[in-house]
Amino acid sequence: MISIKRLVIGYFAVFFACCVAFFLWYEEKNDIKQEVIEHQLELFDLSRRAGQLSMLVADYYLSGSERALLQWQRVVSDLNSRLVQFEAHPMDLQPEIRELSNLVRQLNNQISLLKSAQTDQAKHWSLVNLIALNQDLVEAMQAMATKLEHWSQLQESAISRAQFVALIGSVALFIVLAVFLLLYFLSPMSKLEGELQRIGKGDLSPANASSEISEWQSLFSQFDRMREELRQLVVNRKELEKEVEQRRFAELANQRLANTDSLTGLPNRRFFYEMLSNELAQAQRYEKRFFLLFIDFDNFKQVNDSLGHSAGDMLLSTIAKRLRADGDAAAQIARIGGDEFAVILSCDEEAKAVAFAQHIKQIIGTPIEYQHQSISISSSLGIAHYPQDSEGLEGLVSRADTAMYFAKNNPGSTRGVAVYASMMGATTREQFQLVDEVNRAIRNDGFEVWLQPQFKVETREVTGFEALIRCQSKQGDYLPPSRFVPYLESSGEIVPVGLQLVENVLALQLKLRQLGLEVPISLNVSAVQLEREAFVDELWELVTLYKLAPSDLPLELTETAVFKNEDVIIGNLNRLHQRGFELHLDDFGTGNASLDLIRKVPFSALKIDQTFVRGALDDPACVAIIDATVALAKGLGIELIMEGIETPAHLSLAHARQVEYGQGYLMAKPMPEQALFSWLEDASFFDRNAVS
Repeated sequence: MISIKRLVIGYFAVFFACCVAFFLWYEEKNDIKQEVIEHQLELFDLSRRAGQLSMLVADYYLSGSERALLQWQRVVSDLNSRLVQFEAHPMDLQPEIRELSNLVRQLNNQISLLKSAQTDQAKHWSLVNLIALNQDLVEAMQAMATKLEHWSQLQESAISRAQFVALIGSVALFIVLAVFLLLYFLSPMSKLEGELQRIGKGDLSPANASSEISEWQSLFSQFDRMREELRQLVVNRKELEKEVEQRRFAELANQRLANTDSLTGLPNRRFFYEMLSNELAQAQRYEKRFFLLFIDFDNFKQVNDSLGHSAGDMLLSTIAKRLRADGDAAAQIARIGGDEFAVILSCDEEAKAVAFAQHIKQIIGTPIEYQHQSISISSSLGIAHYPQDSEGLEGLVSRADTAMYFAKNNPGSTRGVAVYASMMGATTREQFQLVDEVNRAIRNDGFEVWLQPQFKVETREVTGFEALIRCQSKQGDYLPPSRFVPYLESSGEIVPVGLQLVENVLALQLKLRQLGLEVPISLNVSAVQLEREAFVDELWELVTLYKLAPSDLPLELTETAVFKNEDVIIGNLNRLHQRGFELHLDDFGTGNASLDLIRKVPFSALKIDQTFVRGALDDPACVAIIDATVALAKGLGIELIMEGIETPAHLSLAHARQVEYGQGYLMAKPMPEQALFSWLEDASFFDRNAVS
């Protein structure tokens, strides 16, 4: 693995070494020059001193002065001593030094010859030789100086070449290193640039980038770690974004759940009030008008009780889909209760609001197929107008609700659609009071069972009782059954209340048997109860629980109730008859298609309605109807019970028509339990001889 750091350090080390070498070579070059100069000066001085020898020889030759000879000797000794320093010179000067030493020695020999010469000729030749030797000495020194200069030039040239080679080597090394660094720098840089571009495009997969340069390899490793951390960060960010998105969707889903009815997908009650509040704010700001519609299904509880809650849910969801599909674009529809809906309708004309309400009623009333059965349901709609009826939310809701209840309670005059009017307020208050009283009785088990005796017309013997439901108000008086029973039926509360009534009747029958009176107690049942398939089994279980026979509990029903859901009710009536329950047709002649009903249902008794009994005293038509009913009962072999026997004349009417059984105030009014027991124990309560 190559290291740029080491390469650069090595390069600078070589460069520093070259610089040091340059400096040392430069110093050496200067030293050589200085040494050569010094030697040349020394040789020049020696040459000068050698020149003095000639003058001293001439002086000695001419004057014979000993002083000149002494100076000669000193100069020669100086030459010998100074020639020694050249022996340490790096250049090989030994031959020149030997030559100079030899010349000096010859000079010494010649001076000795000169001193010992006796003749002038001898002195002359010695002098000539000395001058020649001295000249040779000077020339030898000059030659030595020339050689030193030549050596100096050679040394300087060698140093210059070394400097040049070092310079060229440094430059070459720098170029090689620069090229090497450039090549090994650009390639990783291009790889790094490619990796950055890849990351910029979102590709965070591991890279294959590598380098022989340790620093680049370290950088790539760091880059890979950074990429991995970035990838992990991106993954974490994506997970975080996903989690945030999931939370946002969950919040939106929760908000939708909080604002949406889960069954129908419509806005729920809470969101409806929010929409209504917004609509009121917009209407007040822009002085707009709109209508609020309240919708309630009629007898919806009967669908749940007879066909099950799944049928009711299907009915609600199907109607909701139809309302969304066929409703007005300007209408905001919401489900605010079990079978209650509300509509905010943006329009200016009351006629359009009524037409829309009728269209809604038609949509709701369209039959729906469920498990090979056709289900249809009616509805009641109330309309309130903003700002005419109220400018506040609560007031507008109250007006629409009032109009809806008015439509429900007056289906004949309203045809199920009513626009709020001020006169509805009192009617609705009475209805609210009634509902409050009935709900209080339901919560507190406040319904009572009263019994009215039924008797044989001939003997006035008690043959049975009819159980009647009573409800006492908070003021202590009793509410008319004609008022609270329809509410029990429309709300569906007649089902639990009716079962409780059956138990009370069966318990009361056991008490009567303890007193020795074993007679049946008939009980009125409504269409809501008879529509329920479970009603037959529930009734059978209760009778069995109290260890009584089904015949001890005759069931009374009106023909009008039967025709509300004819097929289902007739089927259940036949099942009851098969279980041993007796069926009495109450208020005979006041309903529709009575004869056809008698053909379909195995009734054991007919009850002549008290309307005909009261009218028979002065209306021949009533007498004719009674005679026809008597003939019909005898022809069918079923019993006949005359209701409304309140006077001796009514009793005589029953005698004359040979009606076997009677019921009415002449015998006894309906009585609560304690009054009934007192009546049974008091023989003077009913004077059988009072009627002849």
